[in-house]
Amino acid sequence: MIIRQALITAIDGPRPLAAIEVDAGTLQLGQNGADGWVGTLQVVDGATLDLGARRMFVDDGSVAEFDRLSSLIATARHGGAWDGAGITSSRIALDPRAAIGLVRLSEVGGANSVSSSFPLDDSALLLALVPAGDATMDGGVDLNDFTSLASSFGGPGNWARGDFDYDGLVGLNDFTALAANFGISGITSPIAKANAAAVPEPQLLLAWFCGLGLLLRTRRHH
Repeated sequence: MIIRQALITAIDGPRPLAAIEVDAGTLQLGQNGADGWVGTLQVVDGATLDLGARRMFVDDGSVAEFDRLSSLIATARHGGAWDGAGITSSRIALDPRAAIGLVRLSEVGGANSVSSSFPLDDSALLLALVPAGDATMDGGVDLNDFTSLASSFGGPGNWARGDFDYDGLVGLNDFTALAANFGISGITSPIAKANAAAVPEPQLLLAWFCGLGLLLRTRRHH
């Protein structure tokens, strides 16, 4: 089944789709949090796909598809205002801690780490509403997310490696997003394995940031 924006304006309930094509306006995927699966996903310039609270799996896990979806999220993010066209969620207006994460399942534990009624493989992509800073897409922000960011700090990256503002680099803005949400859990749990995390003391966050600075300087001298 192919869903085109010209034919429908909202989708509720879990269902597999061969393709979603948003040609104009906004297509809402429902607010009930049910999973979605699609072979290919097309959103033209100026159109909007509203994920709501839904996880969306995309079977086409090619590099070109990943880059194209990242660009659509970056356009919707619009510098953090989340008021642009592209791929977004209307839920972000209700909770500014939230963002749209995009990962390849192989980057977050593989298809076996995801509870879903759809057949998935490690190359599939996952789009979901998560806290900004949630690199592991488990619904919370904790030390594992900091570790992902630290491993790529000062270099190129994607969401799973700490690029939370979709500018292609892992830097201070990404650390700030993670620090602001560290310890939170419960916006949504796309992989449904998050546990509540203790919020670190400000001194600990400062120490982490200083450590990132030292790491960056070391890399520049090698």
